[in-house]
Amino acid sequence: MKASRISGICSGKWLPLLLVLWSCWAVGSRGVEDVGNQSIEELDRVGADLDEKTAQIELDLVELEKQYAEMAQNDSKIEADLDNATKLKDQEKDERVGMEEQLKKAKREVQDKKDTISKLSARISEIHRQEKSLHEKMVSLLDNTKTAVRNISDPSFALVLENNADEWGELPRSMFARTQRVMGSAVLSLPIHTKLHDKLSPTMNVLLTAFMLYGGILGFLFVTFRVYAQLQGRLTIARTLFVADLLIGAFWLFCALLRIASRRDPLYSFNERYENAFFIFQAMALVFYICYVLIRVLILAAKLTIAALLELLSVIIIGNHYYIFVWLPLMVGMPLTATSGTYFAYSVGYLLLGSTRLYAAPTLHEYVANSRLGYALKLRKWKSSDWLRNMPS
Repeated sequence: MKASRISGICSGKWLPLLLVLWSCWAVGSRGVEDVGNQSIEELDRVGADLDEKTAQIELDLVELEKQYAEMAQNDSKIEADLDNATKLKDQEKDERVGMEEQLKKAKREVQDKKDTISKLSARISEIHRQEKSLHEKMVSLLDNTKTAVRNISDPSFALVLENNADEWGELPRSMFARTQRVMGSAVLSLPIHTKLHDKLSPTMNVLLTAFMLYGGILGFLFVTFRVYAQLQGRLTIARTLFVADLLIGAFWLFCALLRIASRRDPLYSFNERYENAFFIFQAMALVFYICYVLIRVLILAAKLTIAALLELLSVIIIGNHYYIFVWLPLMVGMPLTATSGTYFAYSVGYLLLGSTRLYAAPTLHEYVANSRLGYALKLRKWKSSDWLRNMPS
């Protein structure tokens, strides 16, 4: 704007006035002189000086115009650069605003994705929980199916008792409850029994049970035969029954004395404190009693006498009394009515039975020798010895 004002002043009608003012300023610098007092030569010289100065001023003016043109050009360039800078600034501002909008949009997208991921994670966790629950249900159903199939194909002892319990009377029901409690907790629920029962198939369970049962019987017979072979017939029936009667009589005498001393039934205390052991003890006593009666029957069959018959009947009567007044109340939880006198009577009875064994009784070797089995063994031995004698040397 300043360059345009300078160019307007230096051009047109203002130029002569400027020259006059400049001349007056120049003359005034040397002192103001009266123009009328000047001569023509001096005036001409002054005019020539003015012309030279005017020419110089015109040259300066031309130079100023050039400078003005350059300044105007520079001003235009600067204004153009300013406009470009303004445009660039506006463009950068627009770009920055656009980038900020894009950044906000990206942040919103990231947040939306995070929310989506959180929802998917929660959904996946819920699916995992449902899968775990379904897996547990499937395992439970498989176990129930396996148990149902096994209960049908290979029912356990406790299950058989449970299924038949409603068909029993009051007394067998009590016996069932005790049997299920004792056998189920003490014998049939052992870890090794449970593991074997679960791992083996129903067929293998049957085979294993049969093997253990008949193997135990055959093993017992084998051990008995080996013991008898080692004794070589020195073990007589009379000695066996004498020892058995003596031990049983001593046992009942000990029970009677213990009841008198402690004022409490020893068998009842044994049953209350060690129920499982008492159950096993009663089972063993039952087995031994059966063997004891069989030996008595064997004596009666070998030599049918009134004494042998009375001994067998006495053993059966004592066993029946023990079953009714001792064994049954203890096993089914009924009140025990046996007294110390009962135990003394048992002791006296067995000691009297043992005293009858003092007479000579046939040995097992003699009994077997007089039987049909002994005759067959003799015949076979005779044939084998005859065959050895006839063998050519």
